[in-house]
Amino acid sequence: MNALRALHALCRTPGFRELCLDEHKFTTSTFDGYVKEAILLYRSSLDAANAGTSLADWGMYVNICSSIVAFVDVFPERQNEFQTIIPDLIGVIKEKTELARKNSAILLAKLARDEENSKVMRAHHGHEVLLSLQKCL
Repeated sequence: MNALRALHALCRTPGFRELCLDEHKFTTSTFDGYVKEAILLYRSSLDAANAGTSLADWGMYVNICSSIVAFVDVFPERQNEFQTIIPDLIGVIKEKTELARKNSAILLAKLARDEENSKVMRAHHGHEVLLSLQKCL
């Protein structure tokens, strides 16, 4: 998780993409491990939060959502790799409140910029769910 926190901060640095790809000659495949680990952490944090009883149990979930948002802002071509979490995001938005709902909605909106992700959202009524929250967030 500490490595993900560090990458999250780096993704917020202006020009991070150019620094990685142009100056350091990384390829986008360098971050394949992040995508895999982020999805695993997303699922495990969601399971742990659903099993918990307090708002504090949602802390890890909120952090991983924020991390994925920062990552897809820097590497938008990788949005579709997070398609499998879209139904879960929609479920959290419908059922939860506060930061869990807000961060899920932000992540879902970011992922919806990809056409294939948008199709998955439509199939799960995600656009309607986001629109219903327009005044709440």
